[in-house]
Amino acid sequence: MWPRIVMVACTFLLVVLGVIMVFSASSITNIDAGVAADADAIKQIGFAVVGTVACILLARVLPYRLWRGWLLWVMIIVTVVLLVLTAAIGTSEYGAQRWLTIGPINLQPSEFAKVFIVLLAAKFMADYQDGILTWGQFVAAYLALAAGLLILVFKAQSDFGTTLICLVGMLVVLWLGEIPKRIVGAAIAVIGVFGTLAVFSEPYRLQRLLVFLNPQDDYYGTGYQIIHSMYAFAQGGVFGSGLGNSAEKYLYLPEASTDFIFSVIGEELGMVGALIVVGLFLAFLFAGLRRAQTAPDLFGGVLCGSFTTIIVFQAFLNMGCAMGVMPVTGKPLPFISAGGSSLIMSLVMVGIMLAVSRGSGESSVYQKRRSGIRPQAPEEMAATDRGYNRGANRLSNRSAGRLGSGNGGASRSQLARGASSYRYSGERGR
Repeated sequence: MWPRIVMVACTFLLVVLGVIMVFSASSITNIDAGVAADADAIKQIGFAVVGTVACILLARVLPYRLWRGWLLWVMIIVTVVLLVLTAAIGTSEYGAQRWLTIGPINLQPSEFAKVFIVLLAAKFMADYQDGILTWGQFVAAYLALAAGLLILVFKAQSDFGTTLICLVGMLVVLWLGEIPKRIVGAAIAVIGVFGTLAVFSEPYRLQRLLVFLNPQDDYYGTGYQIIHSMYAFAQGGVFGSGLGNSAEKYLYLPEASTDFIFSVIGEELGMVGALIVVGLFLAFLFAGLRRAQTAPDLFGGVLCGSFTTIIVFQAFLNMGCAMGVMPVTGKPLPFISAGGSSLIMSLVMVGIMLAVSRGSGESSVYQKRRSGIRPQAPEEMAATDRGYNRGANRLSNRSAGRLGSGNGGASRSQLARGASSYRYSGERGR
């Protein structure tokens, strides 16, 4: 029960903090754009409400085992269609075509893909462990899933960050599914080679890596954002400049309410506030992994473990980029950064994990089988032994009578099988 409470509490606090910090970080940008200062905060509240409703429905109404059936395939088809539409008619921002505008709604389908790719990987793992898929079929399905990820997310949208997060999720599925360590190690090596090739295959990714190594080389160009992010942390100090008192959000720090909102947290709330955020994500990680340990089946355990890992991995990836200890990837801070797709899908993952948590009170199929074997009391064992002896004596006498009359006899093995059968029938009758 308590891991569920910790997960819900951490999620609630992070979402509330996100709404507050989105208002603070985006207010100056909105005023400069001629809109209300709280425009982004109001949108964020709306996204939080939608995500919370989805989380509650998934946790309380929809059993998580349905994700092993037709429901998952429907969502996979919808996600693939959205990804294809994004590649064909999507909106291009910052040199990448990753957004799809449908009327007043602006979607980032890669956020949907992140959830359902991990769900499908978990389904393949559960089907393999349950004997539905052979090893060869499992490997083929996993490779096909990875190929689809590379084609639809990495190649079509040039989204290296989401691709990396999905690959980490698939790697965690292999680990939690107890695949041999040498295969997991080989998968890690393949991901490392892929990451290296991906960085050196595109000039802008290589430029990000070089800027990460020395941002001062291009102060007013590619290094401008990370340098002002460091300024934000430096000005915040230990206790911060105070909520709403950030100087970098005055059009100095680009993407202050999205990719670099952690920098504004560090400036306004200081090192103390930043460490609180880190602590909330670590508590979320602990609660999610604990839920994975107590899940009623392998599918639920893999879901909890992989969802928890990709959420916390993305959080530390974002915070590392903001602090300058990792190259910039452009991924939002889960639950906190402005944006509907990321917030809603993060809450969807929490809802599925809470559904697994509710199911952890149920007995697994193995526990139900074991519970049917009732241990016998001493007097029952004595009565059973007496029945066993009577059955053996009757069979022995019957066999002796047959031998005396010349009708043949029962072998020793037949006697043993007959006595065992008599004993079992006596136990079942009780």
